[in-house]
Amino acid sequence: MASNRIAPLPAELPVKPVGWNKRMSLHMKTNGGGVAVYDITDDRGEPMPIGFGYCFDRVNQGKSRSGFFLHGGPADSYLSWAEMREAWPAYFQRLEGEDL
Repeated sequence: MASNRIAPLPAELPVKPVGWNKRMSLHMKTNGGGVAVYDITDDRGEPMPIGFGYCFDRVNQGKSRSGFFLHGGPADSYLSWAEMREAWPAYFQRLEGEDL
């Protein structure tokens, strides 16, 4: 996975992502609902290989899902920040050898 990061990725994610930002990269609305995807940057403005997503389904009684996801991970599973912090070390190890 290529990236334009200058600083190396952190080995651990912070307990609270203070100063981190999300920027919408995709928004789609349909008669049955909608979806939004956000890119995440860390407190230095560096891109992170994680995203945030939101999905609203009017067909299934207005159920919605939202949360964080790992780039290259399952597209249908959203994680809480605590779950993302747990998943990060294994993901980070997998990325260490790749060209970031």
